[in-house]
Amino acid sequence: MNYIHNHDDYATEPIRGLPAALPRGEFVLWQGAPSWRVFARQVFHTRAIAVLVGLAATLRVISSMDAGATLGMALGEAGIILAFGIVGLSILSLLAWLVQRTTVYTITNKRIMMRVGVAIQKTFNIPFATMDGAALKMHGNDAGSLSVALKPDTSLAYLILWPHARPWRMGHTQPTLRAIPKAEAVAQLLTDAFTSYVQTNETIARLGSTSDEQEATIKSSKVDHEHRREESSQTKLKDDPHAIPRHLVMMSAGAALFALLAVIFVQWTGADGQRTSEEVVEFSQELRFMPLDDDRIAVVDVASGNVITTVEGNTDGLIRGALRGLGMTRDLSDLDPSAPYQLQRLAGDGVYLSDALTGRSIRLESFGPIETGATADLLQLGRSGE
Repeated sequence: MNYIHNHDDYATEPIRGLPAALPRGEFVLWQGAPSWRVFARQVFHTRAIAVLVGLAATLRVISSMDAGATLGMALGEAGIILAFGIVGLSILSLLAWLVQRTTVYTITNKRIMMRVGVAIQKTFNIPFATMDGAALKMHGNDAGSLSVALKPDTSLAYLILWPHARPWRMGHTQPTLRAIPKAEAVAQLLTDAFTSYVQTNETIARLGSTSDEQEATIKSSKVDHEHRREESSQTKLKDDPHAIPRHLVMMSAGAALFALLAVIFVQWTGADGQRTSEEVVEFSQELRFMPLDDDRIAVVDVASGNVITTVEGNTDGLIRGALRGLGMTRDLSDLDPSAPYQLQRLAGDGVYLSDALTGRSIRLESFGPIETGATADLLQLGRSGE
């Protein structure tokens, strides 16, 4: 029996979703398609991706501010991540919508047929005689996925059928009507149709029919309703690996909220290491940061022209981050990138790397005591300078 029909095998559909007219005595009981919104959530995991994009954007805000960027600049960088995330989610949603437009699920009184494929369409023919059971997985809002177990002597390729297959059942593929509306009613209809088919064939068999189809004894199917609404998140994950456990979603949302509150706290309290113009400057020295080979940076005293210290390659992340943050502010304001910076000591408040052109300052002690490296050299100079 041919279980797969290529769309090219027929020019027109005598019945929508079917490659040929149904045999005499067979008729359509139900036709439908996935709900694209539910399909996007369950197959493409758009909800989980949205949470991850939001978390990535929040972490970007924090890391940018740690590097010395202003809140506005940090939000601008996070906005780029959000923009790419929105584009990606839009593409996935479009694909889900195309799946809804091109998919036709059909249940007759003798079989299930699935016309699937956005670019290359195929029709899968699943007679009741090949079925060995079914299972319903609800997704909320009356939508669910109805999976069909096949007899051991019947097989379909998982990759050809995907995403219209039960997740991770690769050893013995289970064709699945994904994200269909009013799934409980469709499951009940399939149960009734299959039961009637089995009873009819059992009656014919008892009457002594000799045909192969009439002699077959079809096992009764029990549609297993797995949609218990009080089911735990761990059980949901076990039944359907594509389901996102609720506690993981809550943890991700909580982490994003905590990160956002941390950013607000830093801005409100001034804990980002920036100073106000009212504080007294006890020491100030102009410095230039000259790039060398091997990713090194020479720190030069503007007044004397002497090299005070050298930022070696892949070291002194605080200095490098401060320079990136201060330099970005200059770039946005179209200021001279080669202008010197100021190493300053404030009365009772520590040592800062400042930019007189923009008014921004970054406190060098923000990340605790530093014993070695260029940052330690600048701290010693700032603390001991007169």
